[in-house]
Amino acid sequence: MNALEIKDLSKSFGSFSLQNLTLTVPMIARSKHTWVFTSEVRKADAVAAAFAQRNNPHAPSSYADGEELLWLIDEGAASKI
Repeated sequence: MNALEIKDLSKSFGSFSLQNLTLTVPMIARSKHTWVFTSEVRKADAVAAAFAQRNNPHAPSSYADGEELLWLIDEGAASKI
């Protein structure tokens, strides 16, 4: 399994629930396709920081620079952009 694959770990670990997945800045920076999923007002500052400045050390998603960058966010998360 490479760093971009998600496989069904329930076979290995019994009951398993994936609630989030975090990638490092180097992985985000070299990814060809980056999808950012987030929701709720509590994430609005992070979303605004990512859009405000490229390569912002306080917003790892701002390092995405591949062929595709897709943001899937709700109204709350987008409330500060």
